[in-house]
Amino acid sequence: MKKLIAILLLFVFLGGNNTIKIINLNLNQCIVLNKYQFDSTFFINSLNVRKEFNFLNCPRIIEYNISQNWTIEPLLTGIPLDRQRKTDKTNQVLENAKSNIFELYKKTKTNISLESYVDSKMIEIKKEIDSLNSFYNNVQKEKLHSISDYIFSRLQRYSSRRTFIQLAMTHGDFHLGNIIYDYKNLPLEFKIIDWEYSDIRCIWYDNLFLELNSSSTKNLSFRIKKWIKE
Repeated sequence: MKKLIAILLLFVFLGGNNTIKIINLNLNQCIVLNKYQFDSTFFINSLNVRKEFNFLNCPRIIEYNISQNWTIEPLLTGIPLDRQRKTDKTNQVLENAKSNIFELYKKTKTNISLESYVDSKMIEIKKEIDSLNSFYNNVQKEKLHSISDYIFSRLQRYSSRRTFIQLAMTHGDFHLGNIIYDYKNLPLEFKIIDWEYSDIRCIWYDNLFLELNSSSTKNLSFRIKKWIKE
């Protein structure tokens, strides 16, 4: 029993939205597992973007198995920026993290007509509404479809094939909580974590997500209205 307890004390288990992390304190490593019967899309997104763009300041992949949905990564040390007091150093870390993300945009940016972009978003949103679980009944889904139809009818007034919008690979969940900074060790050393929601989007998506603090839904509509007015 004592041996079992001693072994268990070497590991820390952390749950996330889509993954479980097993931290090996003896090896200073972290095993990341996709949750059982969870959609592996998010796990694969995170793996692929870090493999393809090795200039990103993100957790390094030591070993992985894409068919079994696991990775082994170094144990990160540090504290998220949203849990730290604002200083000149933390401000500089944020700017450095933005610059790192901008490099990703430069390497992946492309242009698409605004009309095509709006049409593609409309199709995506309608698919998402249709795939909502049984918690939402047909009446609620139809209401959501009506709302989306109204929004897109308004947007289509301003969309044109002669107007273009820039797209690029984006982080998708870029906020202070996903920037880890270890102020006790190397100066300005940081890692951008949680790449599960990375995808091709409008090139301004991450910046707007950060400015609006969209990871927190509390008072989000108020912040959006304020941002539009400003």
